Amino acid sequence: MGTRKFEFRGSDFEVDVAAAHSMRVQRDISLVGEPGHAAKGWESFDKLFCGRLDEYLDSIPGEDGKVGEHGCTDADFVAFVQAASEAANAKN
Repeated sequence: MGTRKFEFRGSDFEVDVAAAHSMRVQRDISLVGEPGHAAKGWESFDKLFCGRLDEYLDSIPGEDGKVGEHGCTDADFVAFVQAASEAANAKN
């Protein structure tokens, strides 16, 4: 399935389409907030974003198009993941 590039708030990013469609990745991400599951969840986010999660956390822009001093906010990350999901599911 490969990767797909997508634009988010004026910046370009990449999502792994196979990871986005993987039930294992989806399960791990959905359990990221549960005790004992955080590590697998964050590893799955890293898979989803082609091994670039740390880079992306530092470069996801806010609604104003600027990146915060400490990286993105939780709300910005949620919007970013939604945009990635839409890109991974888009029909060519």
